Amino acid sequence: METDNNGTSNGTSNVIDLSHHLSSEARDRVANPVKDILRVISECPVTDLISMANGDPHHSLYPFRQVMYEVPSVQGSFDPVTSWQALANFTDLIFAPPNHHVLLTLGNSDGITKIFRLLGEKGDYFLTDEFSFPSMTNCPLAYGIKWVGIKMDSGGIIPEELEKVLAKWDEVKLGRRPHVLYIIPVGQNPTGSTLSVDRRKKIYDIAQRWDLIIMEDDPYYFLQYDIPQKHSTPADPDEFIRDFKSPLIPTFLSMDVDGRVLRIDTFSKVLAPGMRFGWITSNKLFHQKLADYTDSSTMPPHAFGQMFITEMLSEHGWKRRRDFLLEVFRREVEPTGYASVNCPEGGMFVWIEVFFEKHPRHITEPYHCGSPVTARTNTELLLKELFERLMNIHGVVFMPSSTFAIPEDSLWVEDDRHLPLRDRCRFLRATFGGTEDIIEKGMIRLAKGLQEFFQD
Repeated sequence: METDNNGTSNGTSNVIDLSHHLSSEARDRVANPVKDILRVISECPVTDLISMANGDPHHSLYPFRQVMYEVPSVQGSFDPVTSWQALANFTDLIFAPPNHHVLLTLGNSDGITKIFRLLGEKGDYFLTDEFSFPSMTNCPLAYGIKWVGIKMDSGGIIPEELEKVLAKWDEVKLGRRPHVLYIIPVGQNPTGSTLSVDRRKKIYDIAQRWDLIIMEDDPYYFLQYDIPQKHSTPADPDEFIRDFKSPLIPTFLSMDVDGRVLRIDTFSKVLAPGMRFGWITSNKLFHQKLADYTDSSTMPPHAFGQMFITEMLSEHGWKRRRDFLLEVFRREVEPTGYASVNCPEGGMFVWIEVFFEKHPRHITEPYHCGSPVTARTNTELLLKELFERLMNIHGVVFMPSSTFAIPEDSLWVEDDRHLPLRDRCRFLRATFGGTEDIIEKGMIRLAKGLQEFFQD
């Protein structure tokens, strides 16, 4: 900006290129595709647009309306990062891991990014589901860490596919074998899948044999549905805890005998919007290194977030909304014959499969759609077109599965039994975190949009 003789700006600008000041990490950081979609939504001119794309629960699902509290003085020696005893006790009662230590975080995103830096070196490959939460899978790219996508089905990550990747790994060509598995085991985002106990045991066994660290990101653990409920409350506290946790699916942490599980928990999804408060449970070595990092970076979480821990352990209408969405889907969308949906056992999302192979413009011969891995169909382009038509013509938004596909420069272990990932991007993610009115209108608009799209 130019200045006059008095050193005052005259309002004109002469911006120079200062990009050489950026660190390599900043230069390598990529945009979050979910945020890109949300920006597109914000610019949509449709006045009565219904969004079932974002992951923010409706305010009616949170367990309180008003908060009044007093803050007591903290007595004695207290480390706010590592010494919050209530969470340590809670973790011990629910998960019962051996030799565990608890570290407070500013929610799961904070905890996960710290673990990436704890375990990753430039040039490493980490393992994860082929569709995963892009805010997390984008993060380590700037640190020089890349991904290997493991194939999934309706039950989540497939253990045999994980084993195959590790067994076929060529350390001469690719560097050291992946040693970290990042996984969302309950209500997986975006698919809504929940790993069975049998799959968890198989995956942990693989982790032991191939020396993997398991990052268990479990924000939806207490949003499990279709589990038996007790209709009376035992007077004995120990019996109450046993009754509470017995129907919940065992965690990787509860299976851990080696200290190879880093579990990341949060209250952000079940207490209140913006409640960025969580914790990491890990072995002593990892705990101390993470505590050192926290002490020199984010510092401990806000005290306000620590006031509400005891309010988290109920469904708060989540199951009812899930069931309502499925009911409306089966009434309105399923009869079109163009889509299906699985019933999630936890979380806040459903994974809607669209039958693009029924579309008259579907291409089944080798087809290049801009992916480094040559696609065999034009499924991803049809998905993009459907997303835009649903939003701009029918006024409803879902998150396209391409948003959650592991980044383009990830490593793939493809074979003739599987289509490339871009050809498997035939899904829409919908949240049931809205009101019943929003859910019903959204499903009705989806049905109409699918009918018109497939008749084109």
